[in-house]
Amino acid sequence: PAYVRVMNYFRAVTRELKRLEGLSRAPIYSHFTETISGLTTIRAFDVRAKWRGAAFAKLDANARIYIALKAIDRWLSVRLEAMGNVIVLTATMLAVRASFGSFLPDLLVAGGSQSGVAGRVINPGLAGLAVTSALRCVRACARACVWCVCAHARAWCLR
Repeated sequence: PAYVRVMNYFRAVTRELKRLEGLSRAPIYSHFTETISGLTTIRAFDVRAKWRGAAFAKLDANARIYIALKAIDRWLSVRLEAMGNVIVLTATMLAVRASFGSFLPDLLVAGGSQSGVAGRVINPGLAGLAVTSALRCVRACARACVWCVCAHARAWCLR
């Protein structure tokens, strides 16, 4: 649920930034086409500096939106990594807690069925497997979120 909430918030922002980026890119192409077709006129009237300034202004507007798009992309990555780190930390803390507790079933303890609290230590291989599985699950969820957001933004731009 937390991944979906972050993804939905990010998706709306990305969609709008992609739309704005496309809108700011169109004048650049138009200006470039006009420059190529009217190059002799631009040189004849010596308005190169004015024309260059207009091109740079259009490029700057597009770059500002592109940088915002990359910044929000990093925002998503940081949020997903932070949530993933909390999940892996929880799995690690539970594995450490299980090594000192007596609430484990006999299958998970080293040495099988032993009596007393002191003999009930979690199998290190299973503890490592639990932490590694949590890490892989977190990475898979993060990749799925990023993939869904990017696919949604691309599909929205094609409209």
